[in-house]
Amino acid sequence: MRSGFGGKTASSISSTSMGKQTVADRAKGGDSLIRAVAGSDLASWLDADDISVADGANVTAWTAKEGNGPSQNASTPRPPDFLLDAINGRPAVNFAATNECLQWAAEGLSESDVPAVTVASTSRSSVAGTDSGIIFELGTANYHTVAGLIMAYSSNGGGTDRRMLIGIGGAGDESFRFSTSERTPNINNVMVGVYDRSTSDDTLNGFINSEPITPAASNDEDRTNSFDFDGQISNLGARANGSVGLNGSIREFVVIKRALSDVESFRLAKALMSNTGLTALI
Repeated sequence: MRSGFGGKTASSISSTSMGKQTVADRAKGGDSLIRAVAGSDLASWLDADDISVADGANVTAWTAKEGNGPSQNASTPRPPDFLLDAINGRPAVNFAATNECLQWAAEGLSESDVPAVTVASTSRSSVAGTDSGIIFELGTANYHTVAGLIMAYSSNGGGTDRRMLIGIGGAGDESFRFSTSERTPNINNVMVGVYDRSTSDDTLNGFINSEPITPAASNDEDRTNSFDFDGQISNLGARANGSVGLNGSIREFVVIKRALSDVESFRLAKALMSNTGLTALI
């Protein structure tokens, strides 16, 4: 995977302009807020609280709270494991970067192409290193060679801490956003990536723990296309062949079939942070 990814620069957004959670939001809980933000566009919502296997057991299928969930590939890669106490004292699915991955079949995550999508995850990267660790990738091949997308922890080509990478690909052309700020290993993060191919150039917006990322570099392309969800598999925790695997855990994961606004992204991130007891920016 290439190093030094980036994308368009997000404008500075204060907590006031983003819209803080209201008392009503907090009273309803994070789940209610996630449902309110996603609405009918919710494609998949995975929550490790809903997994009912023993601590340390394989997760061969992750039943979705809403929408469709992924399962183990029939051949490779192998399934990840369930950890009861993984992220801030809460359960998560652990990917050990050893060919572990869960997948949605073509049309399993979305039955049709969509021009824009938002992906959000509560995750952590367990170790430092210069290898990338994929949280989610759409595509039977590397996302930048197909009408796909990616969310990952990645290095800057030599650093020891992981940074947030989001990208849009297609026929060799790519758009990237690669965060300047480094994510220290073993720190819990809520990541939100907004991907929109209906704009010229393609639009990417990334958030870490509700704050917009500052890109280290940018590469903007215009494919003016749709994401090929109905024609390609979607992968959680690694590439389709199990490579570039995440060495870490995923607690909660959300896919919404439209581009959220900055305010919506902020509120989604805050809801996910609330669900995992993350109350301060990291």
